Amino acid sequence: MKQKIIVSLMAMGCLLFSFMSPEARANIIIKVRALNPLESEESASISYPLPEEISPSDIITKNITFSLPNEEGEEKKNTFNIEYVQDEGRYFIIDEIMLGPREIVTLEVHVRDIWMISPERLSNIRQTAEDLIAQAEAANEPPPDDGGQEDPPVEVVANETVTALKEEIFKQFDEIVVRQEKSSVLKVGVEKHMEAYYENMEALVQLEGDVEMLRYMLEPEEEDGDTQEEFPEEAALMDDEILLSDSVDLTLEDGGPEPESNIAE
Repeated sequence: MKQKIIVSLMAMGCLLFSFMSPEARANIIIKVRALNPLESEESASISYPLPEEISPSDIITKNITFSLPNEEGEEKKNTFNIEYVQDEGRYFIIDEIMLGPREIVTLEVHVRDIWMISPERLSNIRQTAEDLIAQAEAANEPPPDDGGQEDPPVEVVANETVTALKEEIFKQFDEIVVRQEKSSVLKVGVEKHMEAYYENMEALVQLEGDVEMLRYMLEPEEEDGDTQEEFPEEAALMDDEILLSDSVDLTLEDGGPEPESNIAE
């Protein structure tokens, strides 16, 4: 009876990263190897997780190679399955492959380098920040000196907050750009490249929060009590309303994968 060789990170499988030549785009190659250590033909049951950011649109090609040549009349697999595992929320290499005695199989998944923030996104964030800062500075221009004013106007005090936000926003922006330039996959390798990406994404969340804070400062404040004074009857009806359900948008910005179909050639 044939045994099944279970492939995992701690057992026979391994995950390697590589990249293409500098002339080509630095695509990532994920490699998983399975070894049959026995002297008989065995079935290798492979289940290996891909990085959670990967979706089907990011996969360029799949390759499978065997360490032993085909015997006469023997046909070996020329592809393998990639399936979405709902409980894990990511795609897995999942397949069963027959291996000869002491044979090694290597599965390769070539994917786009998605571990970087696009220049377009960074440019849009910077442009938004510059527009808001220009708007805030224009609104906070102090009035002409009338000779009798003792205390600074509220607008000038608010402008100090705008200046502090401006300095912090562009400081964070420059750090993200520099870190991304220094941590390309061709310069530092894939692991450090991915680490820098996650660090940049954390910084980007803070950066976008500061931009939204700046936007909020420019929004006119609503006067208290306007809604109830103008529409007292509607307000009373809303107090008696029973909310049955809320709709929630669970769309992820960077394309969190949703299961569509298994990927197999």
